[in-house]
Amino acid sequence: MTKIPQTTAKLSLTPADLEALPIGATYQAQDGQATATVKKTDTGYEITANCDSLLLLVTDLYIEVNRLNKEKTELKTHLNEQKITEVNRLSGWQWFQIWCGRILLSVSAIYIGIKFIKSKIKK
Repeated sequence: MTKIPQTTAKLSLTPADLEALPIGATYQAQDGQATATVKKTDTGYEITANCDSLLLLVTDLYIEVNRLNKEKTELKTHLNEQKITEVNRLSGWQWFQIWCGRILLSVSAIYIGIKFIKSKIKK
């Protein structure tokens, strides 16, 4: 909650000032959120005073909500921008060695199998 400093709207009028005021006209003083008004009517004078401190609180809360929404949007954007990095990815040379080893192992197995079958056939 925001602490709102006290404001006082002062309206200093003499009886001559009040008498010189036409009907329907007003004198008004404002200081911060405080407003004082004197209005001359057919039957006399109407004096009102207002303080808009609640409006200031609503405005501060509205600003806070906007700030939090902005932070939420920035957080979502930051989370979406994170990249997935592969730590143990094989290089091209390593893939070449693996496939050469597989091919060599397959060819060796076939060669040994053929030699074994030929030796069984000769007996």
